[in-house]
Amino acid sequence: MPRVYKRKTRRGQTPLDVLERAAGDVADGKAIHSVAREYKLDRNTLKRFITKRARGEGSVNGYAAVSKAHLVLNEAMETDLAWRVKKVSEQRHGVGADECRRLAYEFAVRNGLTVPENWSRDEKAGRDWFISFKKRHHLSCRTPETTSLGRASAFNKRTVSDLLSLVLA
Repeated sequence: MPRVYKRKTRRGQTPLDVLERAAGDVADGKAIHSVAREYKLDRNTLKRFITKRARGEGSVNGYAAVSKAHLVLNEAMETDLAWRVKKVSEQRHGVGADECRRLAYEFAVRNGLTVPENWSRDEKAGRDWFISFKKRHHLSCRTPETTSLGRASAFNKRTVSDLLSLVLA
């Protein structure tokens, strides 16, 4: 199943100001069919909007309200988490996907947020959430390459001071 949803209809994408103007024209006495044709709207969309407005219901255009209701972390927290993941990966030469998902779970728990059931069961963030998180913050989380023993042991205080003395001299 593809992870990126491709819309099949244009429902919910009509700008609110266009619907308001069209509803005003209908209220002025024009026929719904002619107004819908004039504004290039679907007749039923216009009818639905007019009846909702007459009932006094607030019109939510699109699916933005639904997607915001299921967020685990808000935007500021996600940005902070992405920054932390980048810092950890810089210090330790990369963070794997599982470790990144565990960091997200711990971050949510420590901030006292309600997490989905599968996060609590697995003690890590969900796979779909993680894929979307990577896309939103342009992260690349993959398993780090191993550092050779020679390279790790060669990075000590003496070699660093020798290098700095060469560079600064």
